[in-house]
Amino acid sequence: MRNTNKLKEVKLISISENQPYQLPENWIWTKVKDLSEHISDGTHNPPPNSGEGIPLLSAKNIQDYYIEIDKATRWVTEEQWIEENKRMHLERNDVLLTIVGTIGRSAVVDNDKFSLQRSVAVIKPKNIDSRYLMYYFSSPFVNTYLNHNAKGTAQKGFYLKSLANFVVPVPPLPEQQRIVDRIESLFEKLDQAKELAQKALDQFEERKAAILHQAFTGELTREWRNKHNKADDWKKISLDKIMNFFGGGTPSKSNSNYWNGNINWASVKDIKGDYLLRTFDTITEEGLTNSSSYLAQAGDLLLITRIDPGKTIITKIPVAINQDLKVIKTSQNIKFMHYYFMLLKKEIVSKSSGSTVLGIRLEVLDKIIINLPSLDEQEEITQILDEIFDKETQSSTLIDVIEKINLMKKSILIRAFRGELGTSSPEER
Repeated sequence: MRNTNKLKEVKLISISENQPYQLPENWIWTKVKDLSEHISDGTHNPPPNSGEGIPLLSAKNIQDYYIEIDKATRWVTEEQWIEENKRMHLERNDVLLTIVGTIGRSAVVDNDKFSLQRSVAVIKPKNIDSRYLMYYFSSPFVNTYLNHNAKGTAQKGFYLKSLANFVVPVPPLPEQQRIVDRIESLFEKLDQAKELAQKALDQFEERKAAILHQAFTGELTREWRNKHNKADDWKKISLDKIMNFFGGGTPSKSNSNYWNGNINWASVKDIKGDYLLRTFDTITEEGLTNSSSYLAQAGDLLLITRIDPGKTIITKIPVAINQDLKVIKTSQNIKFMHYYFMLLKKEIVSKSSGSTVLGIRLEVLDKIIINLPSLDEQEEITQILDEIFDKETQSSTLIDVIEKINLMKKSILIRAFRGELGTSSPEER
């Protein structure tokens, strides 16, 4: 049942206060604290993992619009839950918002019983539709604000006092409900299209994995070896025996002499698909010299070791790299190794660690075993894979479709909270 309190009970923000953007005439700006009976967060001192009982969730269990209770890795007892819940009073229709680590994901509590860690805020709505508030928290405007204003060094957080004073655009309650219905109707159609695109992409990736498996077990070049009287001399070898990893680092942000120079500097966010974006930050020679950043040359193989561990690209331009990237130096065929890492990706992810962000340690990466043929056969495998995958434009097309759908969702949310989805009613003006 949605909240049906009257909009007139909500406090209007003073005209003297800054309002983010212009609203329709019958909407108002107000603050989260004026739309809430109670604002809290999860436990700051979680009890030891009981191994069973009631799930203890964190920000990683809160996704956009739903809660992943089945992926809980910690639990509390009934007695511990009762004690922890005295502060939160968690109940149905409460709005959850991730505020530490991964900031800005929101969901509404349904009927499941669980506890929370401090990385999740709990808002008990009054005078506002719970799902309206959830979608607003998930909108690009809010996400940008929360992340830009998060505090902390090792792990950023947007804390409760700031959340209480954050502003919300509020239309009349019937329009809130029409906006929610409109968002969900549009999202349902987009999700159906995304599901079809993702299914096709998964099928392509399965086919690609099968081809790579054939390539790196020698099946793909069996006829080539027979035709050229080549010995089947593949050998098992660890990565540390055939390659070295160099880089990377970030020049000090506090030293202006290190930045805005003529050297491109890339992090994981600058990588899309199999290429680097062109919207780099830049550093100076002084910044490069006085940091652990490493300058990759055109044609170098770059490896992501954190956030998206195991992914590689061959850079077409010189670029300095940050600590989440490494340059691979090897006497083996670079393109061959690039393809091989596509096959290794799943293994690398499985051997990665990290509570909020996955990363692979170099000492773990070094010991991964691969099947290695001669350089001649590496060249032949590379040529065959080039011919196969050059014809496969489906993958990049499907990725673009999925990205466009995600952008369309963001556009819908932007318009929704500016009153631009055609949900107004003349009777409510």
